[in-house]
Amino acid sequence: MSLLLLPMHLQASPLLTEDRAQECIDPRLGDKYPATGALKLGRIAVQCLQYDPTYRPSMGTIARVINYAVVRDQQGVV
Repeated sequence: MSLLLLPMHLQASPLLTEDRAQECIDPRLGDKYPATGALKLGRIAVQCLQYDPTYRPSMGTIARVINYAVVRDQQGVV
């Protein structure tokens, strides 16, 4: 499974670290997603795919990012 994720990670990582997450999102979604939340989720995804586990975020950090990116975006807080 990690062999399949590696090419995706190599393609998406530069876009997500350069605030270009919208280039990774299916264009058929149009503007039906919160761009700020998508960028935050993309960044945490890149961190989760780090080869060295010491550079990966904890589950607590991941939960906080998801809460902030998704829940607060839906509430219009972000």
